[in-house]
Amino acid sequence: MMLPNPKARAARTTPLSAAWPAAVILVACALQAGSCIAASAQAGTAEPSDARGRDTARPKVAAAIRTDHVSIPEHTADEGGQTVAGYPLGPGDRIKAVFYGRPDLNGEYQVREDGIISMPLLGHFRAGGMDIARIEKAMSEKLIEVSGHDAQVSLEISQRRPFYVLGYVNNPGSFPFQFGATVLHAVAMAGGHFRAPAEGGAVNTAREIAELARAQETLARALARKARLEAERDGRDTIVAPKRLNNIARPELVARLPLAEKQLMRERARTLEDTIAGQEALIALSKEQGAELWGQYQQVSKQADFTRGELENVLKLKGKGLVTSTRIFGIRTRAADYEAEARLIKSRIVQTRQTIENASARKTAARNERKIQIEEQLIQIDAQIAQEELLIRKSKRLLQEMTGLSVSSAGQSPLSVSVSYEIVRREGGRNRVIAAEELTELLPGDILRVKTEIEDS
Repeated sequence: MMLPNPKARAARTTPLSAAWPAAVILVACALQAGSCIAASAQAGTAEPSDARGRDTARPKVAAAIRTDHVSIPEHTADEGGQTVAGYPLGPGDRIKAVFYGRPDLNGEYQVREDGIISMPLLGHFRAGGMDIARIEKAMSEKLIEVSGHDAQVSLEISQRRPFYVLGYVNNPGSFPFQFGATVLHAVAMAGGHFRAPAEGGAVNTAREIAELARAQETLARALARKARLEAERDGRDTIVAPKRLNNIARPELVARLPLAEKQLMRERARTLEDTIAGQEALIALSKEQGAELWGQYQQVSKQADFTRGELENVLKLKGKGLVTSTRIFGIRTRAADYEAEARLIKSRIVQTRQTIENASARKTAARNERKIQIEEQLIQIDAQIAQEELLIRKSKRLLQEMTGLSVSSAGQSPLSVSVSYEIVRREGGRNRVIAAEELTELLPGDILRVKTEIEDS
């Protein structure tokens, strides 16, 4: 490697007193090329220039750097978290570029929305999805192509694109990324989990919890009632309690409701049985009365027939003068009485038959009415269940906007607020939803969703 003549350079640019130390240093640099540049600078020597004032030493310095394999350090996470190995850049990231030998290109550049970085002289570079090392290499190659001189490029991320926090936090929004930030850090930066205003917050929450508890108990009772109605409709003696009761009602209520509904079912069944038994008793009594009346009717009819026959015989004897008018009148009177009594008995027999028919109809109607009543009540109970479920969803949604501590401190319902996290991350041109935990680390551009759900404890 050819080095400039130190004596000639000292004669042109420095006093004689400064030339000798510079010459010694340059000789040492020739033996140990790795430290020549720094030693020359400390000695205060000036770099040679041609007659036009252009720098003629810089290409040789670059060559010395290549000879000693000096390269840009690998990008690892420093204390400030400004450089991360393999970290892919994205829109909104800003990088700081340092070109050794071309200070006119130094500066900060931002990745555009299309993932491009624009630089004077060098043009456009695709940075979206690329890491720092690849971009450095591309810029270095481009500078050599444009200027014809070798150059070293050093890039570092001066500002990363923010991440975003949405949902159950006090201050949702965008926040500057910090290396190593976890879900807990992000929630803390967003002001922590949401808390209702101090004034009236606990009161409103307690009121809403009471409303939710009322709706849950009403729903539990409606579900138990529906199970009883279905058992009555199907003719079963047992009630199958729905499994949902365990999720919406207290254990003591879950144990008590089926027993109460079963007792009610027994009472309703007993009432129906009593109604039917009463009609059956009436039918039996009416049949007995009808049989007795029929016997009376037959007897009276025979007497009436006998009296009419006697009257015919007497009327035959009247022409011969053997029977008086008084006797004939008496026989006619008896015949009329028997006929009237027979008609009366026959009327009572008809009434008895009508009673039997009516009792049979009422017995059948009692069963049919109970079936119709059960179907109507099932329709009503389904509507009530739907209404209470709507109220429960509404109360839970409102409680999700209130303080979790107020929910716990109200103590009026076995409820708790469950918090979960998920990250929406852009990867390969698509958004991917990732289930996260409190210690999951975030990346720039991530969207953290903090979700809550009111659960029965």
